[in-house]
Amino acid sequence: MFLMAAACLLAGIIVYPHLPALMVSHWNIHGMPDGAMSKFWSITILPLIMLVLIGIWAILPPLDPLQGIKRFRYVYDFFWFVIIAFLAYTYALMLGVNLGWQLNFLSTLLPALALLLFILGALLPYTKRNWYFGIRTPWTLSSDAAWDKTHRLSSYLLEFSALVTLFGLVYPASILWFILVPVLASAVIAVVYSYFAYRAEQVH
Repeated sequence: MFLMAAACLLAGIIVYPHLPALMVSHWNIHGMPDGAMSKFWSITILPLIMLVLIGIWAILPPLDPLQGIKRFRYVYDFFWFVIIAFLAYTYALMLGVNLGWQLNFLSTLLPALALLLFILGALLPYTKRNWYFGIRTPWTLSSDAAWDKTHRLSSYLLEFSALVTLFGLVYPASILWFILVPVLASAVIAVVYSYFAYRAEQVH
């Protein structure tokens, strides 16, 4: 992960002389540029965010009071690797657009976002009860059974959300809705379901 962050910064430094003084750094829901930033901050801010996330990845496991992350450490590590890889891909697209590549930023980013959601969904059933990673509600944190059931359901919901997100490629005018609605709906369903999963366990 550190090598990816370093590679991004190095790539930014290499192409720095060829970048415009003000770089496009934000796009609207239609994939059109609507914000700019100095090229110094444009090439450094994402690598810095990546380094901060790597720091969070490193410090969370020993801070977990339940010590649950240790029981699925490979899954935990892989998830953070995928997050950093996604940011590296985003950084590459940003550099490309500002170097003159002819592409729609959001449409090119969307498949990677869908893949990120799908991988997260695929990993959720392998997580164990912990304070920092997963669907953390009072009910999942109180019960291994409620945790496992909630994360199995959330896995299907996120994988389905990833597929729905891809419809944004077909209907670009509604791209934001295809991202936000399924993800938010999945989160609400997971929280509500965790309560009933916990209650069902208490009854038995």
